[in-house]
Amino acid sequence: DIPATLESAVEVEGLEFHAHGVFEEQPIKGVKFYYLRHILHDWMDEDSIRTLKAIVPAMGTKSRVVIDEIVLHDEKMHRTTNLCVVDFTMMASLGGVERTMTAWTHLLYKSSRYTDTTLR
Repeated sequence: DIPATLESAVEVEGLEFHAHGVFEEQPIKGVKFYYLRHILHDWMDEDSIRTLKAIVPAMGTKSRVVIDEIVLHDEKMHRTTNLCVVDFTMMASLGGVERTMTAWTHLLYKSSRYTDTTLR
């Protein structure tokens, strides 16, 4: 995150926080997990892909990217739920988007090395 945000971060044993721009190549190499929480929904596909591709060179063979985001249902009938209001709010205020599982899978496929799109 940006330095100003890290100044107020709560310390957690076993976690290290580093200032880093999401479009810059990831400087921390070969860790088990790269955790993205409420990051990619701030960006449309092109910029989300840039963010994900910036992590790939740093990944080791056992590294994983954990994406913690809202996943909308693919079925049209669910699009009238409150989550659609969140999606519209993201688009209107920040230029971001909430995605369906199909959209997440497509985004990860376009981002190179990401092949395991397990939803949990």
